[in-house]
Amino acid sequence: MKKLILILISLFISLSSYGETLFCSQIYKGKLFEFKYEREGNVFKGEGNKVLDIYYEDDEYLALNGSFKFPSFAVYLLHFDKTTKQFRNSLFSVHNGISDTGTCEFVE
Repeated sequence: MKKLILILISLFISLSSYGETLFCSQIYKGKLFEFKYEREGNVFKGEGNKVLDIYYEDDEYLALNGSFKFPSFAVYLLHFDKTTKQFRNSLFSVHNGISDTGTCEFVE
């Protein structure tokens, strides 16, 4: 019985600490865009092998950053207000810059 309880507690801890998924949506040029990032340790991983480092996080805010080829080298920033569930993301390079807003939700 003790072994069963220990196994159940270990399973619960491992499942609850696995991570979170950040689902976001925004309207850009009149079209709906949805994307997600899954927390893996100290980074969030997204579609297309995008890896965003956690630049800052506390109970109210999350700031992520990364760099990509888009079509040339670009820096991406995502600032998320956990209280209002609003975000602003920015992608900029030497050739252009894009900044937009939307909403996000954490799902465990």
